Formats: sequence, structure tokens, C-alpha cells
Amino acid sequence: MPGPGSVLVMVDRLGPAKLAAAGESFGISQLRVANDSDDANAPPALRLDVMNGEPITLRWEPPQPGDTMLMWLFPILILGLLVFAYITRFNLRATLAAARKADASHNEARRFQAELVFQATHDSLTGLPNRPLLEERLKQACLDAQQAGGHLAVMLIDLDGFKPINDNFSHYLGDQVLVEVAKRMLAIVRPGDTVARMGGDEFIVILPGVANEHAVSTIAERLLADIADPYQIDTIDLRVTASVGVVMSDGDIEQPLQLIRQADAAMYQAKQEGRNNASWYTRGLSQQEYEMTQLRNDLQHAIDTHALELHYQPQVDSGTRKVAGAEALLRWSHPVRGPVSPAYFIPIAETTGQIIPLTLWVLDTACRHLRELTDAGIALPCIAVNISSTHLLRASFVPTIQAALDKHRLRADQLELEITETVLMDHADRALDTLHQLKNMGVKLAIDDFGVGFSSMNYLKVLPINKIKIDRSFIKGIDHNAQDAAICQGIISMAHHLNLRITAEGVEREGQRDFLVKNQCDELQGYLFAKPMNFTDLCSLINQLNPASTDADLI
Repeated sequence: MPGPGSVLVMVDRLGPAKLAAAGESFGISQLRVANDSDDANAPPALRLDVMNGEPITLRWEPPQPGDTMLMWLFPILILGLLVFAYITRFNLRATLAAARKADASHNEARRFQAELVFQATHDSLTGLPNRPLLEERLKQACLDAQQAGGHLAVMLIDLDGFKPINDNFSHYLGDQVLVEVAKRMLAIVRPGDTVARMGGDEFIVILPGVANEHAVSTIAERLLADIADPYQIDTIDLRVTASVGVVMSDGDIEQPLQLIRQADAAMYQAKQEGRNNASWYTRGLSQQEYEMTQLRNDLQHAIDTHALELHYQPQVDSGTRKVAGAEALLRWSHPVRGPVSPAYFIPIAETTGQIIPLTLWVLDTACRHLRELTDAGIALPCIAVNISSTHLLRASFVPTIQAALDKHRLRADQLELEITETVLMDHADRALDTLHQLKNMGVKLAIDDFGVGFSSMNYLKVLPINKIKIDRSFIKGIDHNAQDAAICQGIISMAHHLNLRITAEGVEREGQRDFLVKNQCDELQGYLFAKPMNFTDLCSLINQLNPASTDADLI
């Protein structure tokens, strides 16, 4: 554009903020105007001359070695610190969690260990101490009694009538009764006393620090009373009682377990005295205790080793004088004692439960022998086997009889089961149901030892029996005692009017035989005809008295 040239000058106030911003744009830190407190001659500094006024001196901070690198690294360092802090926090939380888990695992291990110890030392059903813990506490109680100069008492409690609950109802109900019995006993004893389960329906109570026999008797009476109270389980009323054996000691005994054996002997004494009571141990029971324990062990050994033998006593038809049947009788020849009477070992077997395997063996052996006779053409109409009430009341009894008949290919009417009237004293309904099942199968049923029970006449109306066996106590005097003769005449007449057969046991004299034949007794059994004999001799006797059977008889 023509004309003189011109310059545009813009002026801005150079304040501190503007000056610092200008310095930052050129990488100069803290650019400012020097003031009086600054040393104007100290580098770095820049002196500016002003045309009209005082010169101005600019100051700034000189750059330090590494400042630039620090400016670049500082954000990275901050980020690194944040990452480190996060990792540290994560590790700390993980460590704390692991510590808590380890502590929980340790607690669980301790709880599991405690549970294992409890299971090893306590009964799984009732929660009571078991035998190992019982023995430990018994030893401690004896030691404490010696040191304190006091006494302790030991009770062995065996339940009466418990086995029929298991047999007739269920093991579940039986278990519930045991649990309730344990609770009742624990509610009676003192703190510090021990109630333990020995197994089955046997319990042990240890009473340390007892003052006298009266204090022990009081506890025993309370136990008997509470245990005898009814048990209502699943709307079913159940009852059991207890036989209690008691022994006291000052603890000065070489083998503390001897106290349990002594209490056991006293308990058996209580059972013999009628059950549902307590009996104290006396020194006189020591030999009896030893003999009973030894005999139980020997009997079990005989069962396990098949050391028992079956003999037979023939039953003779009073009219034809032929063998009409034979009663199977168990015999035990002890290797040291010699022959042991069944009247001695059978009650023991019934108490210990050994009667079940004994009866099963007798039943199987008798059926096998009858099969052998039949196969050999030897005529024997039937064999009679004695059955205990304990076995009869078992739910498996009828299938057991059927299995034995099937195994040996026998007809049901070839087997006769002898029972006593006492089977109906307890659980009569259950017993009658079982007897009716057997009767429907065709098995013959006989009442043994008729006349010695209390319910004979009453139950004759409902029992599905085929035969009555007159007890030998009435037969003994019939040839010279008018009362015995009258009783036997009455029993024979009554049985015939009820369409029952009659067998007389214990016939030993001709006068007895003549009386029974005259009064039309159907069968005779006793030493006059034959003593109990082994199977081989029975075969010979039958061949002698009975003619050979036809093929039709053997079917």
C-alpha cells in the first residue's frame, strides 16, 4: 500500500503469572522478577535495561541433573506405587483368608478328632460310655476309693423281657427302649457317677464315694422302679423290668474288672429269685459265678465245634405196642465234667440267647435223621422237637420250620413241636398266631409237661394243638396213689372229649403201664420201654418193633 510504513506495537502488563507462564513455555522453571531479597548477581539471572526507569533483573531456578528424567518417571513411579499397594493389599487379604481357612480347618480337624475319640469310647446308640471307657473309670474309682479310704459300688443291670420286643416288634423299637432306659438311669444317678452300656440289654453303673449300703440300695430301688415304668414308642406301650446285681468294694482289689464279674453273678442270682429285683454279691457266689461263666463258655465251644449229640426216646402206641414217634433230646458230654444235664445247661442257654443256635441244630439234625429213616424204609411216623418260648416268639420261626422241612423233603405232619404252657404267659396273642400258622402248615403241636402250669384249662379252649403230654409227676404215683390216678383219668377223659391225643411221660413200671392202657392213654413214653438212645440204636429198635413201611407210607 503506498505511503509510509507503520509498526503495530501491543503492550501487555508483565505480571508474575504471565512471566512464569512465559518461562514454562521455554522450559525455564520459576521465572520471576528479582526482588530485594534475592541476590541480583547470583546466576542464573538476566538484567534488562529499561530506557526510562530502573533496570529489571529476571531470575529462575537452574535445572538440576535428572529433573527431566524425573518429570517423565514420576507418573510411572506413582503408577508403580499404586500397583504395589494393590498387590500388597490383595496378598494381605489372601493371607488373612488363608489363615482363617487354616484356622477353620484346624478347628474342623480338632472337632473330627474329638468325634473319633467319642465314638471310640461311647456307645453309638445310647451315647453312654462303652466298655473300654468303663474299665478306665472303674480303675480310677478303685484308686480314688483307696486314697480316700472310701467305698464304691458297681451295679450290673440286665433288662427282663427285652428280647421279645426285638423278636415280636422290631429292632428299631428295641433300640428306642434302650435309649429311653439310658435316659432314665442318667436322670437318677449323681454327677460323677458312670452309666455305661456293656452291649445288648446290659448296663453298668459305677457309684464312687458311696457312704453305705443303704445309699446304694436307694439308688437301686429307684432304678428298678423307673425302668419298670411303661415305654410308649410310636403309640405302642412296651414294658420291661430289670434284674440288678450289686457289689461294694473299698477299691483294694488287684483286678477291678473282678467287680463286674461279681456284680454279674449277683445279677443272675436276682433272676433266679424272680427277676425285677436287686441282689447283693456275697462270697458264696464266687464259685457259682466261676462255674456259670465257665459253663457258658464251654457250651458255646460245644455249639461251635458240633460237640453236642441228639438222642431219641421212643413213644409207643399203647394198643399196637409199635413205635408211634420219638422225642429228640439234646445231650452234652463235657470233656471234663462228663454228661451235663439239660436241666442245668438249657436254662443258661435261654438266658444267654444260645438257645437259638441250639434249637436250630436240633431241628436240622432231627429232620435229617427222619429223612434217613424214611429213605431206608424204616417206619417212624414223626419226630418231636422241644421248642423254647424265646424261639417260638421270633418272627422268623415259622419260615425256619418250613425251610427245615423243605431242606429234608419232609411232610409237615412228620414233625411235632413240643411247647410248654408258659409260652402263653407273655405275648399270648403273638404265640397263638404263630401256633395257628404252624397248624395250618400241618405241623403237629403238643403241650409238654401238662398240668404243672397255671393256665392249662383256660388255654386248652384256644390252643390249636394235637396232643397233651401228662407230666411225669402225675404218672409217678398212679399205680398206688388215688389222687394221682384220679388226676390222670380226668386229663385223659378231657383230652379225648377235645379230640386230642394223650402221651404219658415217665412210665417206668408195669403197674403204671397197665393203668394207662386200661384208661385208654394213647401213647406211652419212659424207661419201661426204652431209655433215650442214639440214632443208630433207634433204627434198630424201630426195625424190631415196627414192620417195614410200604412205599405209600414213605411218600
